[in-house]
Amino acid sequence: MGGELQLIRSAFIDLADASGTFSFASTGDYLANAPSRFRQSFGNISRQKNTYTGLFVHDEWRANSRLMLSYGVRYENESILRDRNNWAPRLGVVLDPLGSGKTAVRFGAGVFYNRALLRMCNGITSLCSSSGMLTSHCQRPESSPLA
Repeated sequence: MGGELQLIRSAFIDLADASGTFSFASTGDYLANAPSRFRQSFGNISRQKNTYTGLFVHDEWRANSRLMLSYGVRYENESILRDRNNWAPRLGVVLDPLGSGKTAVRFGAGVFYNRALLRMCNGITSLCSSSGMLTSHCQRPESSPLA
C-alpha cells in the first residue's frame, strides 16, 4: 500500500504573436493591402496549478514454486482535470518453466494514465492572465476606391 502527492506550479510566457498579425475582411482586401485589423500580443503570462495524487494497493501470491501472481490497483487524480474515474488495475505473472530457478518468463498488464501537459491545458481552462494586447481596427478613408 502506498501513495504519491505532487504539487505542480507552472508559468508560461507566450511569445506566439509578439510580432503581430494582420487580418483582412476579404481576398480583395488582402490583394489591395487593406487590412481590417492588426493585433499584437506581448507579455502574456499564464499560470497553471495541478495537484497530482496517486494511491495504490499491491499484493503477491505464490501458487507454487514455479508460479507467482502479482496484482494490485492504483487510483490517480489530477486537480486540473474533471475526470474522477481513474482506477488502474495491474496484473503480473512470473513462471519458472523448467523449475530450475534459472529461467523466468514474465508477463504484465495494466491500465496506465498519462499526466496532463499543463501547457496544453492552458487553452482549455482559460486561466490566462494577459499583461498586454494591442488591437487596432483599420478604417479605409471614405475616398478609397475600395470603400
